[in-house]
Amino acid sequence: MSRTYRAPLVVVTVGGDHHPFNRLMDWVEDWLVDQGDRVRCFVQHGPSRAPVGANCEPYLNHQDLLALMRDARAVVSSGGPATLSEARFLGHQPVAIPRLAKYGEVVDDHQLAFTSRLQDLGYVVQAQTEQQFRAAVARAIDLPRLVPAPVDPAKIAAIGRVGTLIDATAAVHAHRGWSAGRRLRSSATR
Repeated sequence: MSRTYRAPLVVVTVGGDHHPFNRLMDWVEDWLVDQGDRVRCFVQHGPSRAPVGANCEPYLNHQDLLALMRDARAVVSSGGPATLSEARFLGHQPVAIPRLAKYGEVVDDHQLAFTSRLQDLGYVVQAQTEQQFRAAVARAIDLPRLVPAPVDPAKIAAIGRVGTLIDATAAVHAHRGWSAGRRLRSSATR
């Protein structure tokens, strides 16, 4: 009796931010060229361009994204708190790619600070370069999944609310022309 081989699934999500994240899409597309049929890849790309070689959707409903992450061997995400936390609950050590302001991917570098802290705690593997991305995804595919924590709906809801508040605060500051750092410095000097 022979079994049909199914290549490991890698799920990539950019979250719900309205800024394109084409830097990550370029990395995924180049990585897929090198992988050939050794992996399957699904990308939720939002307003970014869809990378060639992956199954793609601009947006998914929450339950469909969770189902894909549940089936995935590796999860790659922007630095948003909700998706990273949900990936952890599903047993992944997600690869976190923080959106950076210098590329117009977000209004400030809050995702960089957040994912740096999570990496220090061992919750995620942060990648800021394409080489780091490739190495982190290769490790995530090769390593066994973490044992998922018991899912507490209240904690998941709270994480989602925190993520929404962070995104809303960043959008308000962008609209007003303020960066988070400038606002903090201004309030500290009053």
